[in-house]
Amino acid sequence: MDDALSRLASTGDVVKIWDADSMTLLEQFNPHVGHQVARACWTSNNQHVVSAGSGGDKLAVTGLKSPRAALLELAHGKRQTRVSLSSSSQLVASGGLDRCVHIWDLKTARLLRSLKDHTDEVTCVAFNSNDSLVASGSASGHLVLYSLTTNTVCKPFGPGGQQPVRDLAASRLKRSLLASVSDDGSLSLWDANAQKELHAFSGAHKAPGSGVAFSPANELLLVSVGLDKKIVCYDAASKIILLTIRTESPLTSVDFIPDGSGLLAGSAQGQIFRYDLRNNSAPTGVTPAHDTAVTCLRFHCAAPRHKSGKTSSSRVSGPKSSACKPSGGHLGPAPAPAPASRSSPHINAGGAGAQLADRDAAGQKGAEPLPATEKFSSVGRNSLDMFSPLRQGIDGRLAQPGGGGSDSAHLNSAGRSSPGLALRSRAEREESRRRSSSARLRLARRRRRRGGPDAPWGRRARAGLFSGGGRGRRERSVQRRPVGRHHRHHPPTAGRAQRRVPQGHHQPAGGDGSAVLHPAGED
Repeated sequence: MDDALSRLASTGDVVKIWDADSMTLLEQFNPHVGHQVARACWTSNNQHVVSAGSGGDKLAVTGLKSPRAALLELAHGKRQTRVSLSSSSQLVASGGLDRCVHIWDLKTARLLRSLKDHTDEVTCVAFNSNDSLVASGSASGHLVLYSLTTNTVCKPFGPGGQQPVRDLAASRLKRSLLASVSDDGSLSLWDANAQKELHAFSGAHKAPGSGVAFSPANELLLVSVGLDKKIVCYDAASKIILLTIRTESPLTSVDFIPDGSGLLAGSAQGQIFRYDLRNNSAPTGVTPAHDTAVTCLRFHCAAPRHKSGKTSSSRVSGPKSSACKPSGGHLGPAPAPAPASRSSPHINAGGAGAQLADRDAAGQKGAEPLPATEKFSSVGRNSLDMFSPLRQGIDGRLAQPGGGGSDSAHLNSAGRSSPGLALRSRAEREESRRRSSSARLRLARRRRRRGGPDAPWGRRARAGLFSGGGRGRRERSVQRRPVGRHHRHHPPTAGRAQRRVPQGHHQPAGGDGSAVLHPAGED
């Protein structure tokens, strides 16, 4: 299978792999014989799919090169119906009918931790963006957060009221932001650090909500779908509903297109609707996909991601269970840990799990890092900017977020000139200021040499500006300047202090032979 294709995994009666651009079916398989597929997610190298059956039979890891048989099977008999994978493909989180959340090491196929804090069926589970936190929701309406960095579990929180949490999503750009949809049709925003509700969009749906997703390109935008046939877009910052799209069928799942410009929604009739959020009047495509409801939609990773190994199996082993306090910071964003060395000693049980993890690690070598989120931080808050993360390049082509080449080098995500061009223009401005400053200094020197407006008072007096003819505007303006008392020009008066000419100087005789006295201040 061509790795360059943008692929989509959808689940229902089977797992289907699609070419996301043309919606051409590439592969289909069902490792859960006799059961529908409830959830699926991609490994970091985009070569394997981890799935959970709706009957809770097992967790299956299937390679796309040989999809006829599962490479690895986990959680036999634990009735796991939900699954989520860390971005490094090292850890697997699952939940289901046994009311527990289980953390697995994918390399050793070993169970690391079982969390028994829910009182009802676990209906959703998700890692946050930096794999420091596992969030889960249950049919009782409560959420539980487990910190992988501190091995602590917070007390269940949430609205409760026996309104099941149907789906849960973590922001890809804000590590502490969570969103959930419930059977009462409301969408809630949560602060994972303080375990409190930030805002509730009550009545966003008139029927149970079924799916929620955050935009990969805009930290402000998220979307939810429900059985009321509506797609609702929200602004997480201003806490308003931006857009509502009505469809022809009840909706059961949703996911954003990797560039953030559109989304796919799965329906209860097995169809997949494609929408361009920049033109929301009608779907741009409808694909008959499954014979049953579309239970999950997942795009593959845009680039193989490599996260740090600080949350390794050795850290997820202690029996700590302390309530997370909002002010304690146990579940806050952890600092970026140092990457774990591949040559460091690691528990290796051999078998398919070790081979699969080795292949994932090999797929991460030489991988380019994810595009920095700062490239999307300048996206505006109005609907056009929010739904249009792609920008036109100078040559008319679309500049991919974080991509290289001439397209992304010309314009950034907000349509302004690239950092390179900004630096060059700033250097030119600095050179222009330097030249202007030098020119002003040269002009001031010439004026001082000629006795101009910048010359000192003593030099102007010695130049004879106040001797002889009448006083012009230039002389009067200078007279008004505040100067020292020894440089003031005063006419000779009898009552004013006078000084004699120093000895040795020529003393012109007056009419009576006495020395001529000069007023103080005259040279």
